[in-house]
Amino acid sequence: MLEAATQFFNDYGDLLIEGVQDTLVMTSVATLFAYLIGLPVGVLLITSNKKGICPNAPINAVLGWIVNIVRSVPFIILLVAIIPFTR
Repeated sequence: MLEAATQFFNDYGDLLIEGVQDTLVMTSVATLFAYLIGLPVGVLLITSNKKGICPNAPINAVLGWIVNIVRSVPFIILLVAIIPFTR
């Protein structure tokens, strides 16, 4: 078994390392954007709430609508992705 693992790593080690590096870069960039966009939007939603520090119904309604639309995007992608399996 150790020989098989060694052979696999010898054959595909460079490709595996490259794939891991690409994955780490993509997740790091996505996390950075999530913090840079999500944190201010979340703070604005909380502070513009009825009981927030600075209540502002129009801003809260627009941001809430945008957040709800964006939150549903992964589910819509999943629905489209499984269409071929349902036929």
